[in-house]
Amino acid sequence: MFEQYTEIGSLDVEDFNAGTIIPGSWRSEIHGANNGMQPLRNNIGARNYTQEAASKRDRYADFFLSRGAVPWQDQMIYDD
Repeated sequence: MFEQYTEIGSLDVEDFNAGTIIPGSWRSEIHGANNGMQPLRNNIGARNYTQEAASKRDRYADFFLSRGAVPWQDQMIYDD
């Protein structure tokens, strides 16, 4: 049995043909003091990522810029 987690229209959706974002209703619900958002903690110390994380990121970038590329990806980045 399928249960709907979020209401239709509550999340942003992308119009791929126009290359635009259609805002969801959540955007009108986040204003004010009672918005359900928790304040961020001040993290003290370095937030440097590991060399392993950098290596994985670079491998993904290489893949998606070569044989893993899809025909429409540049259109999504560069709004010509």
